[in-house]
Amino acid sequence: MLSVKQFVNSTFNSNTYLIQSEINPRSGWLVDVGIFSDWFEGLHSHCEIEGIFLTHAHYDHIYAIHEVISLFPKCKIYCSEFTRTSLIDPKLNLSFYHEEPLSYSFDDIELLKEGDRIELFNGIELMTIETPGHNKGSLSFLLEQYIFTGDSLVPGHKVVTKLKSGNIDENTITLSKLNNVMKSDTLICSGHGPMVERQFINLE
Repeated sequence: MLSVKQFVNSTFNSNTYLIQSEINPRSGWLVDVGIFSDWFEGLHSHCEIEGIFLTHAHYDHIYAIHEVISLFPKCKIYCSEFTRTSLIDPKLNLSFYHEEPLSYSFDDIELLKEGDRIELFNGIELMTIETPGHNKGSLSFLLEQYIFTGDSLVPGHKVVTKLKSGNIDENTITLSKLNNVMKSDTLICSGHGPMVERQFINLE
């Protein structure tokens, strides 16, 4: 049985998700790293973070990447090629416009593309969906009844497409793709706001 816990950066209101399983409770995976707080220190004592899945590289979703990798040096980062480029460039990842520009350029990155699958636990795979629109490198991740959409879909809010590399036409295609892949009981874990069941939103 999967467990998905949500943690919120109160400054940016951005979400970080911790994925665990009863199959191996000492193994965990993260979706985005927008927050670093005391819970990471506690987590370190009983759980190893195997990898981080980045929905995109905007600052509010990568804020704590250096701190997390420092605690879990064997952890891999999974992202799109454009996200890897953006991690290096503070202007692309928007950290340039904050107090502490962020650049990340280590060799622990594995690139993902449409349809790629990563086995998180025995027989449990996470599938990659390319979802550009908010950002050229945006990815969403489907994991059993959960879908992690980053800022490609935030229930109750219009997708922002005016930032660097955003594209309103690509966003229209992305929303249609997400609508087709989700079921009525799919739980949407977006980059901001609470987790929402698919049946309570309308993407038509």
